Amino acid sequence: MKKFTLIELLVVIAIIGMLASILMPSLSKARLKAFQTVCLSNQRQVGTAAISYIVDNKEYAPTDSASADASGLQRWYDRLIPGYLPEGRKVVDGPSDVQHCPSGKTELQEWDSTISMNSHINGDVWGDQPPVTKATAAETMLVMDSHETFRSAWTVGFTLFKLAEKTLESRIARHLDKAVVTYLDGHGTSHHYNYLLTKSVGADKFWDPEL
Repeated sequence: MKKFTLIELLVVIAIIGMLASILMPSLSKARLKAFQTVCLSNQRQVGTAAISYIVDNKEYAPTDSASADASGLQRWYDRLIPGYLPEGRKVVDGPSDVQHCPSGKTELQEWDSTISMNSHINGDVWGDQPPVTKATAAETMLVMDSHETFRSAWTVGFTLFKLAEKTLESRIARHLDKAVVTYLDGHGTSHHYNYLLTKSVGADKFWDPEL
């Protein structure tokens, strides 16, 4: 049996190293793409549950308030449990397993969802909650990727803060510079942060279903 010389072994090791350096970016990109697919699937389930809630509650979305209501619920995503979404396995993972992006990060239990709902719909920031109209359903954002410190998406603040942070876990556009969005008609897609920034200023149907 022929034995490899030290030089031959070093050449083989160098070739393997070169191949690994070529393949790693592609593998990393494929991994992020897979996470984006899972996130989109999760969001569609949340979007479908929220739409069902809206239909059952006279066109009103699940609210998100600063304090708990008579039922003891505070967050919009809690109101979807258990009638519209299954309960999660662990409290730290949020009320339902699908209410998370696999690339997202949850640090605090009180912010236990990495998906946010449009505040123009659930009335979080804008005071009185309006009924949801369906005239612009295909253009109005229902839920969207978020950072752990946001439970509701509100126009300027949401899209400008942490949309394109350098740290992947701290940014909203964490899927190859895109954020997953599910619309009021139930369809989901991903948008580059540059596109979302154009939606952050002024009145736009993306945010306000009444327009």
